[in-house]
This record gives sequence, C-alpha cells and structure tokens, in this order.
Amino acid sequence: MTVEVVDPGEPSKNGKMDGTVWPKGLPRQDVLGVFVDRNGSRNYIYPIEQDQAISWMLMDGVRLEEFENGIFLNFLREGDSVIDAGAHIGCCSLDYSRRVGKAGRVYAFEPSRDNFLLLQRNLVINNCVNVSAFQCCLANSCGASRIYLNPNNSGDHRLWSMN
Repeated sequence: MTVEVVDPGEPSKNGKMDGTVWPKGLPRQDVLGVFVDRNGSRNYIYPIEQDQAISWMLMDGVRLEEFENGIFLNFLREGDSVIDAGAHIGCCSLDYSRRVGKAGRVYAFEPSRDNFLLLQRNLVINNCVNVSAFQCCLANSCGASRIYLNPNNSGDHRLWSMN
C-alpha cells in the first residue's frame, strides 16, 4: 500500500489535474488523504480530523469487511449486476466494478452527502464507468426515515424508521 497526500486544488506532477472534476459541493479541505489499495484502486478519504475511524484504518492498510467482501466477490462474474447499499466512499464498489467488468453494472447507494461526493470522486479517478451512484437510502419498507450521521465515523451512519 502507498499513501500520498494531495491538495485537490493543485495540478499533479505533470502539470495537469488528474483528469477528473472535483465534485460540486465537496468541501475543499487543505489536504485529503489518498491511499492506493492492493488492487491498485486510488481512494480519496477524509482528513483524519474529520473521520477518526475509517480514514485511520484505510491509511493503515486495513481492508474493511475483507472476509465478507471476499466471499461475495467469489459469487460475482463478468457481466453481473450488483447493488452496493451503503456504498460509503466506494471501496467495495471499486472491487465490484472490476469483477463484473464492462458488461456488468454496479448500483451504488449512499445517503450521506459528504460520503456520496467522495464516492463520486473515487469512481471517476478509477474510471469506473460501469457504476451508477445514487445519493439516497435503501430500506425494506416505504415511509419516512431519519438518518443519524456519526460525527466521528463516516462509516457508522444509521437509518431509523419514523413510523
């Protein structure tokens, strides 16, 4: 794993932006961490001050839900379609995108605005053209719900029914 720290507003070493557009509305912190996982995906993550849980783990090389994701990936084949409910910043969506290939589709759902904006950024920098991202919740019933956004852990948001 390699880690680099980048200023999203500055050009890369070759004098150009990395070919992506900064998602409209994403806070432009002074620096964002970027980690490259063992599969070669580049992932923008929150500054440590903003996310005291998942960012630390990713920068330390921890693959979240690695066992469960590994089992799930064994069932996916080229051309499959898959739903990533609660996609966070896209770590699993990137794996699924590679596995299902150009003929497959990934549908990534993430309700948190900040997570969704980083998810979009990560899909673009990894050229995941077979992923459709949606900023909304998925639930097992229709009706009003409330989402709790954990201020210390961007991966621990919760949805509660208001019925």
